[in-house]
Amino acid sequence: MKAYLEDPDSAKAALPWLNEGEKARSQIADLMIDLELHRNGDSIHFWAIHSMEDNSFVGMIGLGDELQLAASAYNLGYWVRKSWRNKGIAKSCVDAIFDWQSQRSEQSLIEITVHPTTKRG
Repeated sequence: MKAYLEDPDSAKAALPWLNEGEKARSQIADLMIDLELHRNGDSIHFWAIHSMEDNSFVGMIGLGDELQLAASAYNLGYWVRKSWRNKGIAKSCVDAIFDWQSQRSEQSLIEITVHPTTKRG
């Protein structure tokens, strides 16, 4: 919740179904439970991003199942806390995911989309 409260608007852009305020707390808890339930399957894959310095939560990255194309296996999404942006974290994580994916026996089409209102700083 601390990460969400740091920048609720960007959290909402990453998770468009997320309600604002206190309702977000239960939705985030539900998301964590859902991710835990899927951890041994192959339909979605999500990872928490933590600081190497103090192990604090920096963000999340994942391969989800909200797809636009029928041929796609996953969509790639990420969210990095405002205080940790512009440090190359997302790029490093994306590289790690594609490296992980290349080691798997089955190759998959992964969708990457950009939010239409995303601004680069």
